[in-house]
Amino acid sequence: MKLVTQDAGVDGVETADFRTLRMSTPGLDEAALGRFLAYQRAYVELLEQAAVRTSELVAEAHARALAASGATLDEVGRLGALCTDYAGRRSVERTLEGKRAELAARLDALRAGGGHPSPKELELEQKLTEELRPPGALEKLAARHGETAISVLRGHEEALLELHRRQLRVHL
Repeated sequence: MKLVTQDAGVDGVETADFRTLRMSTPGLDEAALGRFLAYQRAYVELLEQAAVRTSELVAEAHARALAASGATLDEVGRLGALCTDYAGRRSVERTLEGKRAELAARLDALRAGGGHPSPKELELEQKLTEELRPPGALEKLAARHGETAISVLRGHEEALLELHRRQLRVHL
């Protein structure tokens, strides 16, 4: 006997499960995200300046960035995972949107000139459309962290994506 009625959620995860996860996740606000972004900027800048990146340098950069930003270790850990997930998903989504727009422009020009797309081009067009069809890349994050958190992240998307790219470069 089920005591709680559960609706199907995202990818088989029950809606009640997402509500439970959301209740256990501290909220995200502008101030906390601001501290995290300040931490990320300081951390990445310190690593970008180094000719050689040793584990000691990474630890020092982490400690100095924490001190400079006013962020706590807990905030950096919690928000690091969320922001990395958000930036990764949006980066992939933007790449696919760009490819779809390029392909659409190419196919429009081809059709305007009386040409016909190849089966491969039509297949790619369909695949890109399916990849970008709702639910979007952020639906799982919104279900897990709440729409308010996603709204705060959206407001800082450019900074998050730029720091994400920079951090990938310094760690590769």
